[in-house]
Amino acid sequence: MNILTLDQIMKQAPAAFATHPNPKVSKRYGFISTVDTLKAYETQGWFPVAARQSNTRLESNRPYTRHEITFARPDEKPIVSLGEVAPRIRLLNSHGTESTWNNIAELRRMICSNGLIVSMGSAFDFRVRHTINAVDQISETIAKISETFPLILSKAQSWSQIQLGDNKILELATQALNIRYGVEAKWPARPEGIGFTHRRTADSKNDLWTVFNRIQENVTKNGGLVPTEKVNNRRRSIRTLRSIDADLTINKKLWEAAETLSLCA
Repeated sequence: MNILTLDQIMKQAPAAFATHPNPKVSKRYGFISTVDTLKAYETQGWFPVAARQSNTRLESNRPYTRHEITFARPDEKPIVSLGEVAPRIRLLNSHGTESTWNNIAELRRMICSNGLIVSMGSAFDFRVRHTINAVDQISETIAKISETFPLILSKAQSWSQIQLGDNKILELATQALNIRYGVEAKWPARPEGIGFTHRRTADSKNDLWTVFNRIQENVTKNGGLVPTEKVNNRRRSIRTLRSIDADLTINKKLWEAAETLSLCA
């Protein structure tokens, strides 16, 4: 596991080092320095392993724009029975009006670096508004989100015991395409390709957890294996998600779709 240095974070997400908010925000805005919160994570055993920030068209917004740092526990062993997954905390922050200081529980699949965002209601999505007293809540929030992972892993284990027939797999694949692309006319692939194409032998099983992983990877990452369709007489490909906002939104909705399917199984 490669723990990022401050210099590496600075190169990948310079907005994390802002020392004051965007001048455009109101006086009620409470500044939360991203880099100054790293010690709070380290104290509870979480260390930065990835960082990035959003693109912005306005150069004046670049030092304050939405950015993301992913934290891991170095002593955490991947859970082989669930496909080499391990817990992660994804921190999102901005020093403007783009977002709250937000922590999201995540299962990261080591074998292919899939980020499986967990959204079980709003219980595992911890937000802190930018107010004057916000900093006092940070350590408490990190502790709370750390406590959720046994519940998340228990959910994953239960999904691994649910076997899906072809119709249910196609149902989830169809929802995945709708979530990412909207109307059917814009789909670059068919549900059959999204639902049944597997990139490694371990992903050929049809339990809900494996199917969810398979569909999630196929609809969010360009692997070149999923058969594609022509849209407006042009063959489209499935492009890897790059946007922080789209990545979070699509993955959360996929999790919610799988959760609904598990309740009906």
